[in-house]
Amino acid sequence: MTKFGLQPVLKHRRFLEDEQQKKLADAQRAFTDARCKLQAYASRRQELTIELEEKQLRGLSITESLLYVQFFDRLAEDMFQQDTRVQALQKRVDHYRDALVKAMQSRKSLERLKEKNSHRHRLEQDRKAQAFFDEVAEGQFIRHRQQQELSGE
Repeated sequence: MTKFGLQPVLKHRRFLEDEQQKKLADAQRAFTDARCKLQAYASRRQELTIELEEKQLRGLSITESLLYVQFFDRLAEDMFQQDTRVQALQKRVDHYRDALVKAMQSRKSLERLKEKNSHRHRLEQDRKAQAFFDEVAEGQFIRHRQQQELSGE
């Protein structure tokens, strides 16, 4: 087997691809966590809306009403910030996914080059083996013919 001269480069590209996979996994995990937190905020807002409506039916003091308004305002602000974070993390995931695709393409191009090199080497080895067998067969043919000529004389 022939040595592939770019093997260290291929090894490094595999390493880079693994690193990109780890970064993508971390980004996806952060994105999922942030999205779950945003959904939790939305669920909490829905629960509080139902709670507020029930209290309004029973009668609600102005102080309590102001507390709910302030809490809803704060919750809306938190949700906006969390939504912004989710969008930023989605962009990060997309970026790492693109980087991973590029790293994979880079690695695969070198692997194809390695395979072509290996295939070329196998063909050369097969050609040399065939030439050797042809030479042996030719030698046997010549010896056989010489023996026939000697015995025929």
